[in-house]
Amino acid sequence: MRILTALLIFSLNSAFALVDYSPSPKRASNHSGPKIDISNLRSSNQSTSASFQRGNAVSKMFFFSTGFSSVDGNDIKFSRYNLGVTLMTPWKVYFDLDMNYGGSNTEGSSFSMGNTEFSMGATWLEFGNSFDLITMDIIGGMSLGVKDSEIGSQRSDSYVGFLSKKNFGNIDISLGFEHWFMDDEAYDGERAVGSYNKYIINSGWTVSSDIRFDLGIQFINLGEISALEDISYTELTPQLGLRLGRGLNLTLGARYSSDKKVDKDALSSLKVWNISSLYGNSYFSKLAFNF
Repeated sequence: MRILTALLIFSLNSAFALVDYSPSPKRASNHSGPKIDISNLRSSNQSTSASFQRGNAVSKMFFFSTGFSSVDGNDIKFSRYNLGVTLMTPWKVYFDLDMNYGGSNTEGSSFSMGNTEFSMGATWLEFGNSFDLITMDIIGGMSLGVKDSEIGSQRSDSYVGFLSKKNFGNIDISLGFEHWFMDDEAYDGERAVGSYNKYIINSGWTVSSDIRFDLGIQFINLGEISALEDISYTELTPQLGLRLGRGLNLTLGARYSSDKKVDKDALSSLKVWNISSLYGNSYFSKLAFNF
C-alpha cells in the first residue's frame, strides 16, 4: 500500500548520469538511468521537448544505458552489470527502468538477476536563467523483490525523495534527500531493515561542452535493524562525465565510504544491494546513448 501511495503522489506532480553538456539558453538535461540519481539530476528536458515539436520524434525521448560496477570490501566482493532505459518527456516528467545482473567474485559462485527498479520524477519548481537557475524535483520509485539472487533481496521496497539545485554559472550545487520504506515481511536469510535515509550534497562543474566533474557526499543512516545498532556512515562519490559524440556519453566514477560498525554475518543478511558502499569501496562506468 505504501508503494502505491508513493507512486500516486509523484505521478501528480530520481551508481550515474547521462549528461548533455551542450550550452543552452535555459537548461540542458543530464539525467540517465539506471535509476533516477538525485545526486546529479538536471531534468528540464529542453532538448527532448524541441525534438518532440520537430516531427514528434518519440525516439529522441528515450535514453539507453549499460554499465558495470565492481565492489571490493573486506568480507564481500561482487560485480554487477546494468541495463537501463530512461524516458524524458517534454512535460518535465521522467521515468527510469533499471535491471542488473551479477554476483560475488568467489570461486564456484554463479551470477543471477538482481532487483529491478522503477523510478519516476517531476520538476515542479523552476525559475531563473541558466547561470542562476533554481529547481526543485520530486521523485519516487520501487524495487521489485527477486528470489535466489546473490545481489538481490526478496523484499519489494519503495522510496520518495526530492532535490533542490542552484546554478552558479558553470558550477551547480544540489541538496537532496531519499527515504526508503522497506518491506517488513520476514524472509529466510534476510534481516529486517525497517527503513533508511540518504542525505545528499552534490557539486558539479561543467568544464566544457564535452567534460563535466561531479563530487557527491551522501550521509546514510539505516535504522530499526533487528538485533543491530543503527548503521550510519558517509559515502564520497567523485565522477567524470565525457561526451563522446552526439547522443553518446560516458561516466566514470568511484564510491568510497567511511568506517562502519557491522560484522560479516550481519552484512550478508542485510541485503540492501542498492547501497553498494555498505559492502565496500567500488568503481563504476556507464555508457549512455539515444538514437
